[in-house]
Amino acid sequence: MSAQLVKQEPEYKETELGMLPIDWNVRKIKDLAEVKYGKSNPRDLGNIPVIGSSGVFSHTSKPLVNFPTIVIGRKGNAGKAWLFMKPCFPSDTTFYLEWKEKVDVKYLFEYLTFNPLSGEHAKTTVPSLTRPDLENQKVPLPPLPEQKSIAYVLSTIKSSLEKTGNVINSLLGLKKSLMKHLFTYGAVRFEDANKVKLKESEIGMIPEGWKVKELKEIATLQRGKDLPKQEWKKGTVPIIGSSGIMGYHEEAVCEGPGVVTGRSGSIGKVTYIEGDYWPHNTALYVKDFHENDTRFVYYLMQTLDFEKYATGVSVPTLNRNFIHMAKKAVPPLPAQQEIASFLSIIDSNIGYEENKKKALGQLFKSTLYNLMSAKIRLKDSNLVA
Repeated sequence: MSAQLVKQEPEYKETELGMLPIDWNVRKIKDLAEVKYGKSNPRDLGNIPVIGSSGVFSHTSKPLVNFPTIVIGRKGNAGKAWLFMKPCFPSDTTFYLEWKEKVDVKYLFEYLTFNPLSGEHAKTTVPSLTRPDLENQKVPLPPLPEQKSIAYVLSTIKSSLEKTGNVINSLLGLKKSLMKHLFTYGAVRFEDANKVKLKESEIGMIPEGWKVKELKEIATLQRGKDLPKQEWKKGTVPIIGSSGIMGYHEEAVCEGPGVVTGRSGSIGKVTYIEGDYWPHNTALYVKDFHENDTRFVYYLMQTLDFEKYATGVSVPTLNRNFIHMAKKAVPPLPAQQEIASFLSIIDSNIGYEENKKKALGQLFKSTLYNLMSAKIRLKDSNLVA
């Protein structure tokens, strides 16, 4: 099936929601549906989802609603909308919609996601959304076929986003499993792990030919250098902070490749940088790799329990003197390079999928805006039978 995206200029009219096509109407939610209160949480268990203002939190055996509906947070996460096409049980912290007129439920859900009511106006200790405010929410309504086409396009992009997210999660799971295997047995196939000759060491069994060393003998860490934001000068040199790249500068203080980890605030994040860079003083950088493979060191540092070496409560700080004493098993350089090569392939795939997910997210936001504001129309489309 195909549809033509048409950028519409003429035949607009002034409405309460701004300029809209002449064949669109503006309706209040109370004209389209009865706004109903959810019920107290059921005590029995089953497979029917129970929805609160933050989403599904339990399951019951008997539904409160047997038709497609939109559940909207009333207390707490006020204004948050949830779409349910199958039987469900909205709890007493929510509203749900029971339809009076024919409307595409998925279209209305996307609009409420695009233009939600926050409940901030009624905020006391907990944000809340009143029934009249939800009932009087105005909605632009295209002709029903166009509603369906808009919902179809948006759900298609969402489906791609979800699938990409699932691929990323699978790759992350594979990386975790692969790292455990590689740092236990080396670069051998899973089925050949039992053939690897191991020896006893102070940190447990390790492959023969590997040595146990303190981190300071593998990668000596150094505190980064302060660079106030007002002193940043436009350039291409990445400034690496505790969570990764935080900006760019014209000058580098370290030659790449480099490995940086968080020192203050956000700790545990390890960043690999190929070129020259500026390590911020919120981070620690590897000053000396002791002739080890840089990417191997990057992956080895990901196996460290950074929290164990942190001090401070309100703002955790990584003490490099403590973490320098952490002991790890290190293989000879050729084996390091093999391990790093395997993991780099996985990271390359993860990076590709993350960029794809980011692009799809941007596409969804722009498409949502353009379709809901009628800047682009799905006229005379046959997307939905």
